[in-house]
Amino acid sequence: MTEQLIRALGYVGFTSARLEDWRSFGTNILGLQDVSDFETADEELRLRMDERSWRLAVEAGAQEGLAYLGWETSSPSALAALVDHLTARGVELTEESQDLADHRGVAQMYSALDPDGNRVEFYWGPRAEPLPFQSPTGTEFVAGALGIGHIVLRTVEFDACNEFYRDGLGLGLSDYLIAPPRLINFLHVNERHHSLALIQGDPAAPSVSHLMVEPTEIDMVGRALDRLYAEGGTPLIGLGRHINDEMISCYLESPSGFRLEYGAGGLLIDPSKHVATRYTGDKVWGHRKN
Repeated sequence: MTEQLIRALGYVGFTSARLEDWRSFGTNILGLQDVSDFETADEELRLRMDERSWRLAVEAGAQEGLAYLGWETSSPSALAALVDHLTARGVELTEESQDLADHRGVAQMYSALDPDGNRVEFYWGPRAEPLPFQSPTGTEFVAGALGIGHIVLRTVEFDACNEFYRDGLGLGLSDYLIAPPRLINFLHVNERHHSLALIQGDPAAPSVSHLMVEPTEIDMVGRALDRLYAEGGTPLIGLGRHINDEMISCYLESPSGFRLEYGAGGLLIDPSKHVATRYTGDKVWGHRKN
């Protein structure tokens, strides 16, 4: 695929039996805005972080885990070209109903499964809201054209998943980390250093390793830690700086049990000039486990 058809990781959905814990965590700790529909708030939590109508959803369910990843294209023609490209590669796609597209807040969408069985959605025409984003904690986020942040997946079908996301969706390799028995590939789709990372050799695969959301200032990260401590909590992993994307971050435990990376100062790259680099460690300093 010569043209970059995917523009961003636009949204992420999870399922959880701890919806109210997610509501408190998302608003009081992370500083996201609860924009759930009043009539269905006990069935689905919607969280907003920028001008888009929502970025993170949590649906009520018995199991904790990933429900879907939403990959954004720039136009109807880009979505059609992506569908043609994936179909030619033998990927089974479903054109979703207009009702589901309306629920997601997009104009049109398709879905498929990646080689690990994760649901991936492709769309164009995301809805933006006329009223500004209002964080309950005064937090602002790096989002917009860069998308929600990044997600890291533990994978069983590592080679097939790399082929699906790199050759199928056109994600580029930013860096890779060798920490035997694990190999981690960091993949970009825009100027954000990575929107997706795939982990090989993790005994917990397939599952979510972590989701990252990025406040605009490091002080906002510190204030979130203060709010966490005030509620009697502690981070799973303390502040530190990553070596590849240069982000200063900590890791919190989400209500679903996977990690939520919360950090600032992430590296922006030029995808046309970026050279993939090999690393054998993941930090410059810090990131001590508690």
